[in-house]
Amino acid sequence: MRNREPFRIKTPMIAYNFILSAFNLYITYRLATVSSTVWHLRCKTSELEYQQFTLKERGGVGWLILFEKFFSLFDTIFFVLRKKYSHISFLHVFHHVCMCLLSAWIINATSPGIFVYVSMTINCFVHVIMYFYYGLAAFGKRMQKYLWWKRYLTVLQILQFVIILSYMAFSFLTGCESFGSIEIASFIFVFALLVLFVNFYRNSFKKKERKL
Repeated sequence: MRNREPFRIKTPMIAYNFILSAFNLYITYRLATVSSTVWHLRCKTSELEYQQFTLKERGGVGWLILFEKFFSLFDTIFFVLRKKYSHISFLHVFHHVCMCLLSAWIINATSPGIFVYVSMTINCFVHVIMYFYYGLAAFGKRMQKYLWWKRYLTVLQILQFVIILSYMAFSFLTGCESFGSIEIASFIFVFALLVLFVNFYRNSFKKKERKL
C-alpha cells in the first residue's frame, strides 16, 4: 500500500462489522447455554461426565469461536487497505495474535475448565456491542453524533477483564478448577489485556480531558 491511494471500502466494512456483531450474538447464546448446562460440574472438571460433555460441545461452539477469532483478523486488513496504520498498535496486534493462538490451544484441550466458557461468553457479548459500534462508525461523519458512548465501550471492555480475572482467581485459589499451563497462560494474557486497555483509556480519554 506504500504507493497506493487508500481504498474506499465503506460498504464492505459496514457489512463486515454487522455480520461479526450478529455472529458473536449467536456464539454468546451457544456459550451461555453450555455454561448453564455444566455449571453444576464447576468443581468437578476432572470427572468423566464433564469430559464427555466438553468433548461433545467442542466440535460445535469451540470451532465457532476459533473461526470468529481468525475471521476478525480482517480488522487489520481493513486498516492496511485504508492506510490507517496508527490503528495497528501493539495492543491490536497482541490481542488478535494471542487470541488466535490461545483459542486453538484451548479447543484442543481434553477438558477445558469452566472458566473458558464463562470468559468467552462475556468476551463474545462485549464483541456484539463492539462490532455494532464499529458498524455504525463505518457510516462516516453523519453517525458521529450518535457515537458519544465510545468511552463507555472502552470501560465495558476493561470491566470484562476485571470480571474474568476475578472469576479465574476465585476458582483457582479455592481449588474449584485446576491450575495448569492453559490456565496460567490465560490468566497472564487477560491481565496483560487489562493493563493495555487501561493504558489505552488513559491515553485516549484522560489526556483529552486535561487538554480541555
